[in-house]
Amino acid sequence: MTAALSLLESRHSVRDYSLQPVSQEMVRSLQADLTMTCTHEAGLWFQMRTQDSDPFRGFLRSYGMFRNPTNYVACVIDPSYPDTIERAGYFAEQFVIKAVGMGLGTCFVGGTYSADHVNVPLRAGQRILMLVLFGVPAETPRALAGAISGLFKGKRKEPRWYFEGTDEEYADACRQFPWLETGLAGAACAPSWANGRPVRFAVKDGAVIARVDTKVEHNLIDLGIAKYNFAAAVGHGDWEWGNEAPFIP
Repeated sequence: MTAALSLLESRHSVRDYSLQPVSQEMVRSLQADLTMTCTHEAGLWFQMRTQDSDPFRGFLRSYGMFRNPTNYVACVIDPSYPDTIERAGYFAEQFVIKAVGMGLGTCFVGGTYSADHVNVPLRAGQRILMLVLFGVPAETPRALAGAISGLFKGKRKEPRWYFEGTDEEYADACRQFPWLETGLAGAACAPSWANGRPVRFAVKDGAVIARVDTKVEHNLIDLGIAKYNFAAAVGHGDWEWGNEAPFIP
């Protein structure tokens, strides 16, 4: 197993955090990456906030899912730009994996926060797609946190499960693209909205592609996350943006 794949496998959703602040060195490094992303990716404006628990105040919004959620990235997008939802998923996962590599805990957050209390400015046409929590994991997580994780965490699927086609087609694809199984193993580690795992990979027109049902917005977030994990596991190459777009090794 490669170091990259091992890091991807080590990621899991953390819902209980320590009150220990994230070091300023880590914050600066993570912020530098966010700045780089937003400088080069039109339509993305990811904004980091530390020591701010306002979006999670009140039992009715967070349902007791989080403890000490004080650091987050607000994934702000302008959907008038192409592929912003997919790209937001991709670069949010890039942030997550860097944070995990620093020893921090992370969690994607969809609806269990108050958007009205997310303390970031929004320009005309922008909206908050999701939050990414990060911080120092609690030394002793609550039993409730484990139970909640169990609700959303299913048994990890084998790489073959993510490939559309017969066993013979899969074997042929692995011979044609020796890195395919490693990429699929990375995608198998990807977090997914409500554990839906909608992303599938296939071979089309001589290239490996990734696709989802685009009628569901959350699927496009998952598409971006899975694409990031696939490329990170392979260690070379990039995806073109869009549903059914190819991987360029």
